[in-house]
Amino acid sequence: MGKLASPGGNSELAPEPAGPNRCGLGEYESRLDEAVAWLSEHAHADDRARAVAELERTMAAAQTYRLVYRVACDDGPETWVCDEGALQQGVGEETPKILGQRREINSLLSQLEEVTRAEAEVRESEHHFRSMVEHSRDALFRGNYRTLQYEYLSPSIEPITGGFTAEDMVAMGQSAFSSRIPPKDMERVGSVIGELFARGGGPYYVEYRIVGKDGVERWVSEVGSAFVDDEGVPSYAIGSVRDITDQKQREAEREKLEEQLRRSQRIESLGTMIGGIAHDFNNLLTAIRGYA
Repeated sequence: MGKLASPGGNSELAPEPAGPNRCGLGEYESRLDEAVAWLSEHAHADDRARAVAELERTMAAAQTYRLVYRVACDDGPETWVCDEGALQQGVGEETPKILGQRREINSLLSQLEEVTRAEAEVRESEHHFRSMVEHSRDALFRGNYRTLQYEYLSPSIEPITGGFTAEDMVAMGQSAFSSRIPPKDMERVGSVIGELFARGGGPYYVEYRIVGKDGVERWVSEVGSAFVDDEGVPSYAIGSVRDITDQKQREAEREKLEEQLRRSQRIESLGTMIGGIAHDFNNLLTAIRGYA
């Protein structure tokens, strides 16, 4: 047991050689002034004042204490220690004593630093992912096929649905929202979902129209993966929804221009054919006149 030196030379309180108890580690017994003297001599300069003040404060209040500080070791670098103890006064003793214990916590602090660093990395990754989700043009979702409820929808769903917030959609549920899909498109969606679960789930893609909260009809694309439970019963789906109205309008305009081009080509071909017939007819008339 490592003992603290007594200013009065009390041999019972004199410290044992550093040897096995590096940095004053182990159990100890001392008076308050002796403990303060030991901290003033061995605690790291940056930790000394704090440790002494905390020890004196807790001892004045007759409380237990727990101090964490660095000490300089005789046979190596400075070491972090946890110093715990309490003030005790035996029957017939005039001066109370501190009964405490110091233990090395370098490895514990290293583990805590590693955990703290890992947690910080996780928080940063979560922040980046959340930022990506919230600012994405696509709305991410998780839908429960058993309850027909949305378990999650990202904020990007609002502009896609013409004003329905994620909270609105969760409260509405999948069945109510399906009523905003035109019947013809709903048949197509139902066919895709039916084929999907017939093969045991998996990835899917479907396009359909929705009537938004603002009354505007929009085209959306939905891509995701559906999952079934161990018995093959539809369980849930995760995926994303994107507003493709502009894309559909461009496709419609392109088809219109292509149709106009085809019509123009047909008219041109017809004109060429008529011109050829007229030329042949003129040649025939010329020949008839020559025999007349």
